[in-house]
Amino acid sequence: MKRILVPIDFSDVTPPVINLARQLAKALDAEIHLIHVKELTPTAFAADLIVMGRHGHGAMYHLLVGSATEGVLKHATRPVLLVSGSKRS
Repeated sequence: MKRILVPIDFSDVTPPVINLARQLAKALDAEIHLIHVKELTPTAFAADLIVMGRHGHGAMYHLLVGSATEGVLKHATRPVLLVSGSKRS
């Protein structure tokens, strides 16, 4: 594994996503490629692994807006590792 793609949106899940990607890159001797995204289309980038956050907004948000994470999972041609965001009360 040489490249880890990390799409970020500067939300509360971004720090744990970056930390996990750094640990993986160190262990696997891989490069990290951070991209700032609003609408996720990371499948167009050359990478061996995609590490991204999952917000968990809830069913109503998902029905109305959709899930960018779900879109990546459906279309990715490489492995995707999801990192959960903090739970909201």
